[in-house]
Amino acid sequence: MSEHNHIHDTCSPCNHNLATDTETCEFCQALGGTFIYRDSKLRVINANDSDFPMYTRVIWEDHSKEMTDLSIADRHYLMDHIYLIEGVQRNLLKAVKVNLAQFGNVVPHLHWHVIPRFSWDLRYPNSFWSHNMRERDDAYLAKLAELYKMVPEYHAALLDAFIKHSIGDKAVECGCH
Repeated sequence: MSEHNHIHDTCSPCNHNLATDTETCEFCQALGGTFIYRDSKLRVINANDSDFPMYTRVIWEDHSKEMTDLSIADRHYLMDHIYLIEGVQRNLLKAVKVNLAQFGNVVPHLHWHVIPRFSWDLRYPNSFWSHNMRERDDAYLAKLAELYKMVPEYHAALLDAFIKHSIGDKAVECGCH
């Protein structure tokens, strides 16, 4: 839990109404994608983007809007998970770049986007959120199909990385293997 534990209806350091926020927050009300991993502090999901099958989100369980709402220990805990995901994306998937992003403009609930990028992906080298740079031709579709075949291995590698590094506390395994 954060340094200022959200016991009251209004949290004075960050001045947001927690009861209202959690009742309307899409990440408080739903999983946010396909389940990969969860512990008492965060969950890791596949964002289910058809052109980016390993697009991963890390969602902080408590309703917090900003990194500075978290204790220093919790910030490190969260970032350790993000770095482990990045490592799996680089080593297993051979991503040429990994995009890390944390906005919260649309869903004001602390979450990070971890997106492996490939020289052949539709938007590379531009931002994940930019317009497509190339067509969905046969070569692209073949590479995408190969990536989709790796989804179960990717999810298993993430879980293995979390467990090997003893980051998870009472982790819940996914049912993908």
